[in-house]
Amino acid sequence: EELRNIRVANERVSAARLYGTLIDSWLRMEIRKQTHPGGLPTLDKEERLAACTALAVQLWTSATASLTPSQVSDVVSNAIPRLPERRYTADQAAQAIGSRTLLVRDDKGNFGFVHQSVLEWLIAKAAAELNPAGNPLLNSQRLSPLMAGFLADLAERDHLRGWVSATLADPDAPAI
Repeated sequence: EELRNIRVANERVSAARLYGTLIDSWLRMEIRKQTHPGGLPTLDKEERLAACTALAVQLWTSATASLTPSQVSDVVSNAIPRLPERRYTADQAAQAIGSRTLLVRDDKGNFGFVHQSVLEWLIAKAAAELNPAGNPLLNSQRLSPLMAGFLADLAERDHLRGWVSATLADPDAPAI
């Protein structure tokens, strides 16, 4: 139904819109699973998305495949400033994000995204919201064709043109 609504409203279901809808739906489903009468108030969708985006930025800019539980805890506590008022410790919030969002654990107990494309959508969305022109996120690594498509769908055309022009003119920029 959500995808039909996108189709009706926008006439085209792009990969970026599809991922946005699926991620939104996934986060809402995980909130429902974690909501219990008498329990702590669960982290809301915006907090979960902010934490996942911050984790994606950390992975993308460091060019690593996973983060340790301690790193996840640090990133999540910085991404969700309302943890104390929600009565969450950084470790509790990291557990909620690590077990009830878009992450999976590897055989060493470290966290990474369920798929590289999810990380790339989060980075493209963050870059588009910050204006791709001059954005260091886009100069950290080479963009995959899928990520470039996400960015093309999410960013304003003038900002995207500025970033492409600046990147092509910079001999030290990663290839696009």
